[in-house]
Amino acid sequence: MLLLAATAHAYTVLCGNGLAVTDTVPGSGAADVPVDVRPAVTFGPSCGALQGWTITLADADGAEVASTSADVSTVFETNLVELFPEADLAPLSGYSLTITPDDSEAVTLGFTTGETTVAGLTGAPTVTAKPAIYDDKTRGLSVELRIVPATDPDQLSVLQVRDADGTLPIQSFVLPGTGEVERTVAWVDLDEPGELCLEVRQFDGAGVATEWASAECVAVGAGCGCASGGAGAGLLGLLVAPLLLLRRRRP
Repeated sequence: MLLLAATAHAYTVLCGNGLAVTDTVPGSGAADVPVDVRPAVTFGPSCGALQGWTITLADADGAEVASTSADVSTVFETNLVELFPEADLAPLSGYSLTITPDDSEAVTLGFTTGETTVAGLTGAPTVTAKPAIYDDKTRGLSVELRIVPATDPDQLSVLQVRDADGTLPIQSFVLPGTGEVERTVAWVDLDEPGELCLEVRQFDGAGVATEWASAECVAVGAGCGCASGGAGAGLLGLLVAPLLLLRRRRP
């Protein structure tokens, strides 16, 4: 499985036959996690096989708190899987989350709660976009974004990007704790559009979202859809590092 970490640097991966975990929120070994958190798993294009996932949250005694399963077609729609416990988690307690791909071994990750609840977002994200690039060889479309996130004291935000027509899958990724973000989002296996109009929204750690905000429409030109670096080490450590996840009720 190809794992890509969300970083402040842009990257593009144009592979159309599968999905891979790209990031999670909260991060690996997180402490003082709000008790009403909705951890989330984000996905992106992969050169691996098609598969689904089962995600299970358990307490320190191994008792199941919440669980969900998602096939690849469901994940393709938003590139986000969230897990919601029925009640707040116990304060100052350890939890584990197990991510089980259909075609490979499970990964178990850990986190520890604090005593507070999610503070919520202040403001809304703003996004500007460069002209989009379409590669007719891969039938891939990519666009570079510059994002100024809403203020998130908990640093547990997920940003979603969609086209205004609603014809392309929603792209989801974890925002870094602070600062402006440069990010390349990509779609594959599509005909060239003449124009791309994007909308964005941001989720806080409890899964509460801002309204969809429009970014400017941009022209689409020809270019290379080559894969580029920028993934870094972040989620490559997911195979061996403790981490966490959970899920949000859809609005």
